[in-house]
Amino acid sequence: MVFTRLGYPVATFERQKVLQSLYDQLKHKERILLNKRVVEVVHGVDSVSVKCADGTVYEGDIVIGADGIHSRVRKEMQRIAHKTQPRLMEQDELGVLFFPKPI
Repeated sequence: MVFTRLGYPVATFERQKVLQSLYDQLKHKERILLNKRVVEVVHGVDSVSVKCADGTVYEGDIVIGADGIHSRVRKEMQRIAHKTQPRLMEQDELGVLFFPKPI
């Protein structure tokens, strides 16, 4: 049975295979930074900055949290959303799963 969310089909993949596929397609593999601990995400007018525990700051257009189940990036997104749209992340914060109707 296939479920959709927001008009897109949902699929399940092995984490390692997805990471390998993404990595294999990168043009600039030297830009991948490991062992960085995010402490804060700051939204600017035209960009977003990520502050790390070691004092470094990285600026870009988008932040993708791939930091595991107890994601600091997710907590930062919840914090930011709570300031602008308090109920936006309510289900996520409560750990409520959303199951759309089957097609």
